[in-house]
Amino acid sequence: MLFAASKNMDSLIQVRDLVKVYSSGEVEVQALRGISLSIERGEFVAIMGASGSGKSTFMNIIGFLDQPTSGRYLLEGINGENLSRDKLAEIRNRKIGFVFQGFNLLSRTSALENVELPLTYAGTQTSKRKEMAQKALSEVGLKGRGHHHPPDHGAKELIWDAIPWNGEIDYGPGNGARGDEGCGESD
Repeated sequence: MLFAASKNMDSLIQVRDLVKVYSSGEVEVQALRGISLSIERGEFVAIMGASGSGKSTFMNIIGFLDQPTSGRYLLEGINGENLSRDKLAEIRNRKIGFVFQGFNLLSRTSALENVELPLTYAGTQTSKRKEMAQKALSEVGLKGRGHHHPPDHGAKELIWDAIPWNGEIDYGPGNGARGDEGCGESD
């Protein structure tokens, strides 16, 4: 797995000696072996590696979806190790954006409603939420497509729907976005 980061801006992510071991009976799989890195605010970082090298495991940990076996991870100084599920969900909603390989859009929900969803969870007022979601769709070239549903979209449009839905566009207080393997299709 390859990590690239510099140290010239405010720290966003700090990872030290991160280890993740999965156990299944007598078999142990060491998915992460002592990863250390810093990702600075405003920095673009690529996490690359062969299948099975621990990319998704690492991304799940930095997205507070999983915990390391050992080591330390801080997001803006926040250590999620002893936080409740509700507090971790609140941090994910306010600070982390996700773009998954399968996009995770709700097929019975319009593009506009999909983009509004995290704003709904954040308690944003309805009129403000709609305005922010429409702006986000417009910024990724989907102005006027808010009434369409994900099955009506091609792969590129699904990616662009998923990006504002998951925090990449600054329509809310999120600071970072994460993408899983299928995101290489976007341009």
